[in-house]
Amino acid sequence: MAIRPAAPPASIIGINWSPADLSYESAQACDSSKYFEYVRCARLSSPSVAKSTAFLQNMDDHQIAAWVEQQAHQNKVVVFSRTTCPYCVKANGILMSEVPSDVTVVQLDDHPDRPAIMEYFRTTTGAATVPRVFINGKFFGDCSKTVCANILLRHHVQVAAQQSGELRKVLLEAGCRLE
Repeated sequence: MAIRPAAPPASIIGINWSPADLSYESAQACDSSKYFEYVRCARLSSPSVAKSTAFLQNMDDHQIAAWVEQQAHQNKVVVFSRTTCPYCVKANGILMSEVPSDVTVVQLDDHPDRPAIMEYFRTTTGAATVPRVFINGKFFGDCSKTVCANILLRHHVQVAAQQSGELRKVLLEAGCRLE
């Protein structure tokens, strides 16, 4: 069963919106308030996103590596994210629109070991930034790669054969049910 965010009353967020607002144009013009409000509402109302992850405090490097790997392997799609990061909001929105019931978002805002986790990401993925998107236990990319792959998925932009439809292929290999 797909999880879709319920539309909040317009008075709560002050705009009219629908899931159709989460579109190619929204991904291109990410400063659209409708896009951010839709994704914010999706983030707050989705059980997949809202499920909590137990945080250990004062983890050493080996524990951090094991924790990240555990999250990546226990979930078909996992996004390590921060609630205030517009790139995270964008990547989360794209993934939630494609496979809402298969996405788990791990918010690192209040994680006591966030600096060490970010350093782990630097050494393993090449950047100490969020979002860090893992699909089927493997690092997929950041916001830019997720947006680019989604544009390819949605609009069939002709590029090098190895990039065409990459997001769809990786999501299907992970066993995700595409919407």
